[in-house]
Amino acid sequence: MPTAKLLWLLVPLFGVLELTAHFFFAGRAPAPEAYRELGPRVAKLAKSGDLVLMTPEWAEPNARYGLGERWMPLRDVARADESAYPRAIEISILNQSANELEGWKVISTETFGKFRLRVLENPAPAKPQYRFVDHLTPDDLQVHLGNKNCAYRRNARVSNGALAGHATFPKKRFQCSGPDHVFIGETVIDSARFRPRRCIWAHPGRAPLKVNFGRVAMAAQIRGYTGLSELKARDGKGGKVKLSVSVDGTLIGETVHDNYDGWKGFEFPTARWAGQTAEVEFVISSARPRSRHFCFQADTR
Repeated sequence: MPTAKLLWLLVPLFGVLELTAHFFFAGRAPAPEAYRELGPRVAKLAKSGDLVLMTPEWAEPNARYGLGERWMPLRDVARADESAYPRAIEISILNQSANELEGWKVISTETFGKFRLRVLENPAPAKPQYRFVDHLTPDDLQVHLGNKNCAYRRNARVSNGALAGHATFPKKRFQCSGPDHVFIGETVIDSARFRPRRCIWAHPGRAPLKVNFGRVAMAAQIRGYTGLSELKARDGKGGKVKLSVSVDGTLIGETVHDNYDGWKGFEFPTARWAGQTAEVEFVISSARPRSRHFCFQADTR
């Protein structure tokens, strides 16, 4: 009889253990394979032009592994920001929400296993007229280091610095004389908090690096960002990088980027050229250009 009473006392203990196990497993992130099952759900929710993003950020590689290039292409994963997207499909776990979508209107919410999927609408999406990173060809662009032309190469040697090294040096780029890292071309850098950013690589040289776009569809402003590779910025070497922007020979603005500025935004007014086609020149310079893995993104809007 005493033994039976002791056994009954174990029942509450088992209940506590079961409840603890429930919260432990419920609070764990999904396995990588679970992300593959999201494809059909996203397909039902997404429209052309939607941004599909994962929160928290550390789970993004798993989401891209599961959804692939169709729903999470590199140009979206390595976006400059979210301002030009009319809608977003937010996939979240562990009751997280994307801070960058704060203020967006929630259209729908559903759960799928451990995932929450929300459709959100941008209340005021921007409409870029000309994205400079999409026009890195000889038909649109001329590049000079000082007074020396930087030749366009269609089949340059592709390289990357692996862990803690430089970003990928692309096959197509405007290669300047001197070190391989002095060129203009599209790449993706590890920006602040190691966020990937698709941008125009523009490591400064010993002379000003001049990037001239000949026929740009103008709007009310030129808006963009500057950044340095996170690891190279942390070592504190090299000097500040200055980006100057001119339209038809008129200087409209300058921004200076230092080691700990992160992914730094800028806006320069261009209303006097709105609706016209104009020549836009970016000039990149640094008094101490060593280890200045500098990259910028810009558009007219």
